[in-house]
Amino acid sequence: MEKELSDKLNDIHERLMQAKADKLETHRDYVIKETIKRLKKIYPGVHGRVLDLCKPIQRKYDIAVSIILGRNLDAIVVDDNKTAIECIQYLKEKRIGSSTFIPINSISVKPINEKYRSYVKGAHLAIDVIQYDSIYEKVIQFICGNSMVCDDLSIAKDICYNRKQEIKVVTLNGVVIHKTGMITGGQSGISRQAKRWEEKQIEELKVMKDDLDKKLNEIARSKYKTSRIDYLHSEISSYQTKITFVKQDLNTLEKRIESSQKEADYVLKEIAKLEPLSSKLKIDINNANYKIDVTTNKINAITDEVFKDFCKTIKVKNIREYEENQQRITTEINEKRLEFTTQQSKLSSQLVFQKDQMKELENRKEKLNDSISDEEELLANLKIDLGDLESNIEKLEANSKSIMDVLNEQKDTLRKIKDSIMSKEKDINKISSNINSLEKAITDIDTSLEKLYGERYIILKKCKMNDINIPLLKGKLSELMDNEIETSYNPNSMDIDQIANSQVSHDNNKRLLIDYSILDETEQKLKETNKIFEISRQKAKTAKERFNQIKEKRYNLFYSAFKHMESKIQPIYEELTRTRTSANGPVLHGTAYLSLEDSEEPYLDGVKYHAMPPAKTFRDMDHLSGGEKTVAALALLFAIHSYQPSPFFVLDEVDAALDNANVMRVASYVKRHASDDFQFVVISLKNTFYERAQALVGIYRDREVNSSKVLTLKLDGEYEN
Repeated sequence: MEKELSDKLNDIHERLMQAKADKLETHRDYVIKETIKRLKKIYPGVHGRVLDLCKPIQRKYDIAVSIILGRNLDAIVVDDNKTAIECIQYLKEKRIGSSTFIPINSISVKPINEKYRSYVKGAHLAIDVIQYDSIYEKVIQFICGNSMVCDDLSIAKDICYNRKQEIKVVTLNGVVIHKTGMITGGQSGISRQAKRWEEKQIEELKVMKDDLDKKLNEIARSKYKTSRIDYLHSEISSYQTKITFVKQDLNTLEKRIESSQKEADYVLKEIAKLEPLSSKLKIDINNANYKIDVTTNKINAITDEVFKDFCKTIKVKNIREYEENQQRITTEINEKRLEFTTQQSKLSSQLVFQKDQMKELENRKEKLNDSISDEEELLANLKIDLGDLESNIEKLEANSKSIMDVLNEQKDTLRKIKDSIMSKEKDINKISSNINSLEKAITDIDTSLEKLYGERYIILKKCKMNDINIPLLKGKLSELMDNEIETSYNPNSMDIDQIANSQVSHDNNKRLLIDYSILDETEQKLKETNKIFEISRQKAKTAKERFNQIKEKRYNLFYSAFKHMESKIQPIYEELTRTRTSANGPVLHGTAYLSLEDSEEPYLDGVKYHAMPPAKTFRDMDHLSGGEKTVAALALLFAIHSYQPSPFFVLDEVDAALDNANVMRVASYVKRHASDDFQFVVISLKNTFYERAQALVGIYRDREVNSSKVLTLKLDGEYEN
């Protein structure tokens, strides 16, 4: 239906363009039309002008029929004399002018001579080339009589002069042979008369156009309402679906929370059961540590005596200081390496966790059961370890009796350092609480040592292959066999099941100990490198914190600007597209909105802009017309400008692709929002736009000086050169 009406409307537009329908009608024609409209409303017996009641059957007869009807074209047809007299009286009272009236019931008509219907080929009775309703046959016959229309002048002369017929004959090009035989013609006034049929047709087309416009507007409003309803229904369905999924997620989370709570309660109960045993173990460990410290001091004294010469060689106080330095360097290296390894492990673990999360949830029950078994096994192992500790304590007590005499001699010394020991007991208590974490750290260190042994093996292997001599404490590298080097590196040497074999590896390692006394320079470089690394790490941390601050600031600035523009785009676009389909019709307006492609980091991706003109269905921006795109772009620019407005807004021929209606809407918007703080500088060639300005600036060429000059014009008419 809509397509059919649109096709008809397009056809009418084309015909109006061909007929130059935009030509202004004269004041007289307008007065006549309005007069007839009023007469028809007042007097039912008024039918209209002869021009409006008939027309030529073909366009080629326009000129001839116009001449035959003559001044009767504007004659008004009425039912009877009474109606004609009342109309004449009305015209006199209103001082509108005079008109000729033809009463249908009062006129006397002579019958048509039928011989003229087929008298000569190329000649027709005028009444036969005019189309009219049967009720007006008497009127047309009264005006035309036996007048004939001929194709050319030769046929007309044959009828009037050769056949001596005293009738009025008119040719297609407007030459008239009167009953008296006089010939008249020429184009003056004839073309104007002929165009009156065209004007009549144009009026009919305009009426049809208005009717089709109304129907199309009604269809558009109906489609808009329907599409809006469909859109709202789809939105409702979408939200209902989202609500369903949210409820499902909520139920799942509640179940997971309940399960986690039960698991946490169980773990707390198990911890409560193990707390008494843990307290007892802590006390036993403290006692054992105290005895170990005493024994350690004795061992240290003996060790110092053994390594006295070695310590003098490397210029350290004792072997412990040397081991502490080496351990500290190794620990720092391992810590940095562990830091990177831990980060990598975290990322890997997170990835594995995400992949296995669903499977882990399904197997949670089985794993918990396994965990209970592991805990029971661990408890049994702890009891075994406790027994071992107790046996070790008994052995230590037996050994302590043998050295009691030595300890008695050192009581005075012990009293002096008693205060120091008491101050460190607090540290020991803290250390004991972290035994589990230290055990894990020891495991990590063992792993690192294995890696270092492997690296040392590779270095020694390369050095031997490349004949590089590395000083050893005992022997030479070239004298060692490959299997002796390999025995120094056994990746499984620290396995629990092969602890006994570790002593063999340790004995072999003694032969490969490197003399670090000549590596002071390397050690110094390592310290400097560690220092530089620490500084770089601190700088990286500071830079990361600064980056996160800037990132957050960037997000806040972007999002605040976007939210402002998002809230402004719809009212601005609505104001620019507000229209009425008719004088009393509803107000229609377009719809526009913005959306982010990436809500997490919106500045990394684009912003989608959708605009739907009034009475139009939703479509992509690329499918809008040039004028619709321009209006949408202006709405977006005004919304952006409203965030941090500048004092001037320059528009360079933005109305080029707009029709008059849209130009007026944009101009009205600019005029409403213009102020001293927000001024528009507009470049436009359309008077519909610039006639609303407060001041005009024009550029023209001065031929006398062959240069351009400027004129300014205010609304009050003042101007200056």
